[in-house]
Amino acid sequence: MMMVIEFEIWVALRMRLKLDMVPTQARRVSPYFQGSTVSQRSREGCDSDSVASQSGRSYRKESRKLQAKVPRVSPYFQGSTASEQPDPPRNLRQYFKVVKVSRYFHQVNETQKERSSGRVRKTPLVSPSLSQCQKTNEAYLRKTPDNTWVPPRSPCNLLQEDHWHDPWRVLVICMLLNKTSGAQTRRVISDLFALCPNAKTATEVEEKEIEILIKPLGLQKKRAKMMQLFSFEYLQESWTHVTQLYGVGKYAADAYGIFCNGKWDCVRPDDHMLNYYWEFLRIRWGMKIEGQMAMRLSQI
Repeated sequence: MMMVIEFEIWVALRMRLKLDMVPTQARRVSPYFQGSTVSQRSREGCDSDSVASQSGRSYRKESRKLQAKVPRVSPYFQGSTASEQPDPPRNLRQYFKVVKVSRYFHQVNETQKERSSGRVRKTPLVSPSLSQCQKTNEAYLRKTPDNTWVPPRSPCNLLQEDHWHDPWRVLVICMLLNKTSGAQTRRVISDLFALCPNAKTATEVEEKEIEILIKPLGLQKKRAKMMQLFSFEYLQESWTHVTQLYGVGKYAADAYGIFCNGKWDCVRPDDHMLNYYWEFLRIRWGMKIEGQMAMRLSQI
């Protein structure tokens, strides 16, 4: 009987020893929860029962694995904490002062920019207009048959110098030169006057034919319509000043007074090319007039 009891005790101890030697299986945790697991274990500590159930070697191996999962942070970012809030957006008005400028001064600012950049604008920003008093200037009067003025040729070689004999052509050239260069207008002017040699023909020609010829200049529909309306009014006998005609502005009126009436000393053009010709006349005829006046004064 004693032998049987001793054998049973020996078997129980043997089984207990086998159970103690079997290593416990570690749970696999998703990488998403590893950070929280490590922090939770560091706060709560290890359970004494679970440590006692594991052998020393398996426990050290598991602890090394857990330590390897802890992310290492650069010393540069260790000073910052998660509790820090980003800087609030700055109010830019305290750094940049917004000034509202009236539209009246916009043109002045553009002129100052051009002066600072070193470029000189050839034509004014706003097209000059004539007052009611200026429109009745004697230079803009209808050309009389006894007017024998012949404008001299100049180094400027303007288009108006070739067609001074017909005031209608001079005014049409000025309409085409508006917002267009002289080189572009020179390419189409011969074909246009071949189609419309005078004002009467311009009113009889189809508007579409004029549009096709002046299409390279742009705004062909507006220019063709303006040309026919102007030609119709030009043929009337009721107008006394060229400024009364449709589509005639200061540039066309100044050119009419210089090339057709010869009243160059009564106008002051704003166009840069017309100014060159006006200066040419002033140097040529102004010196002659001054010389004649000096001779008359000497004879008195």
